[in-house]
Amino acid sequence: MPKLPADLPENWTQGQTISPNGTETGLTEQHGYNYLMKQVNNTQTEVNNINGALPDVAQQATVNEINNKIGTEADADTQPTLFGRLAQLKNVLVEKLTELLTKVTGIDGKIGTSEDTSGSATLFGQIKTIVDTIAGKKYRYSDTVQHTEEQSYTLGDNTAIMYKFIAEYDGNIHISVDYQRNGSNSGTVAIVHGIAESSWYCKGNQGSEADIETLLNSETGTTLNKLYGGAFSGNGEASVVYGGLTSKKGIRVDKSQIHLILHVKKGDKVVIAAVGYRTNGESITYSNLKVMYDLK
Repeated sequence: MPKLPADLPENWTQGQTISPNGTETGLTEQHGYNYLMKQVNNTQTEVNNINGALPDVAQQATVNEINNKIGTEADADTQPTLFGRLAQLKNVLVEKLTELLTKVTGIDGKIGTSEDTSGSATLFGQIKTIVDTIAGKKYRYSDTVQHTEEQSYTLGDNTAIMYKFIAEYDGNIHISVDYQRNGSNSGTVAIVHGIAESSWYCKGNQGSEADIETLLNSETGTTLNKLYGGAFSGNGEASVVYGGLTSKKGIRVDKSQIHLILHVKKGDKVVIAAVGYRTNGESITYSNLKVMYDLK
């Protein structure tokens, strides 16, 4: 009878995976259950053939010894028999399969589904949060983010488009413009208008819709040879804010700033226009236009 190899591994550790040939999971051939079954079959074959190979007394002793090594199906996984080792192997397989199923279920829970709501602790939930945040961005008053037009304009009785742009969100923007009066006559005043296409409003007996349309359709840097200050309001140092239309006069100072808060809607044409109103040949110089906003 050839000698059986008796080389089945007995050093299994947590984390190792059973496979048909052992090598699929990075282990040796001896770790595969095909190899194990082969050795079991070899053992059974040799047990069946032992009667013809040994004398009667020796046969009985050898068969008893082999039977003790093989054991029975009822052997626990702690017993040093073949069935004990098989029970141990079965337990390892069950444990690993349970662990694998638990991990797969956990991954599914973390990924979630496309129906998850914003804020859910899943991958789809976090993506929905990002999408909702981007879609909900709006302008609000702030000096932290700003656009600056550095070109200056010196105006007499005419108007300059300091900046025209398209609003990207609904909300408010803050406009500031530096101005300097070139002369000493109090009749020379600075006027700045902020106009949002969706909500401008004319006020006063000098108001003119045609004048406002002209301003809305003029590009940055355009100088119009007309005094547009009366297109928005009557007399007074500061005109009233209605809807998206904001205008402001600065008078009786040589150098100062005009500040406006303008409400806009996404897609609006927005125009910031400076108007010169002079006496005795004087003029107004406008500079350092800032359009300031934040996303919320």
